[in-house]
Amino acid sequence: QDATTWSCDRRDRHFVATGTRPGGGLALATFSVRTPSCARRFELGAPRRIGVGAVVRVRIADRWAIGAITPSLCITAPGKRRECRQAKLATGIAVAGRRFRVTTRGRWRVQLRLRNRSVASAVVVAGEGAVAKAPPTLLATGDSTMQGLDAFLGDELGDAVTLASDVRVGSAISRPAAGQGMPGAFAPELARAQTTRQRQRTTVVSLGAAEGYDMTTSDGTRVVCCDASWRTEYARRVRALMQIYARNGRGRVLWLTIPLPRAERRLESVRAVNAAIVVAGAGAPGVNVIRLDAVFTPDGYRDVIRYRGRDVAVRDVDGVHLNVAGTAIAARIVAQALRGG
Repeated sequence: QDATTWSCDRRDRHFVATGTRPGGGLALATFSVRTPSCARRFELGAPRRIGVGAVVRVRIADRWAIGAITPSLCITAPGKRRECRQAKLATGIAVAGRRFRVTTRGRWRVQLRLRNRSVASAVVVAGEGAVAKAPPTLLATGDSTMQGLDAFLGDELGDAVTLASDVRVGSAISRPAAGQGMPGAFAPELARAQTTRQRQRTTVVSLGAAEGYDMTTSDGTRVVCCDASWRTEYARRVRALMQIYARNGRGRVLWLTIPLPRAERRLESVRAVNAAIVVAGAGAPGVNVIRLDAVFTPDGYRDVIRYRGRDVAVRDVDGVHLNVAGTAIAARIVAQALRGG
């Protein structure tokens, strides 16, 4: 098995393999293939009209979802020359976002170019029109496993949402009240405060990498991680948060399970957390549980997964978090769930 570099412009590829037969003769095999062009690989999204002085958010999407390519994003202001900057998509990353401010009235041309060819384009008309109503708010919250995921989710969804991010590094549902300078418990009071402030239509939660603390149930019983009684109490607390974020039927909740960690000492608590999340979300109105553990760790921890026909390294060196490519894949899965629902 071997590979050759894919090319936009060299679409007809011819391969020849030679070898020596056991009797000494020459063995020859040939194969030809016509690869797809770049003509429809990329999608470029931008608002059609916008007010002068506003910031345009451009969404760059690789329809093949493989990344590993560096096109250029070019902006041509009315009466000006084209200005270009690289818009790198690393391996496994299919979406990127870029922004620019329109400073004059007229037609602003936006192009995505690859090897001096335009592969996608859009036109933004800047004028003095009414300011468009802000799209509905999506709250991305949780512990450190939400870091980076929120930004990629914003790139995936573009102008369809107003992204509000509230990451609480080190927080945990099972964590007791923290001392000064320490991460706190991810408690109903926090969820209510977030919801009062944001009035979000959708909440995406990634939380559970730092769990495992003893908890006290409503009747005063102390439960220790990670037996059935601990999982039951954890599920009760998760469901209470889900109900707050669901906003009496006015909101939607996507709660993410946690990919299994490398370290053995963390496995038990993460497995218990994931099991409790599934129980909590079962039958809860407006709630979907997204099984990221099944995507990234279907049969245990792994650094590399097979994604869209390619081996992609998806884990951070700490063995807990996803790396950039893994985070981009997770965001794509969440965005697809949001669009499908």
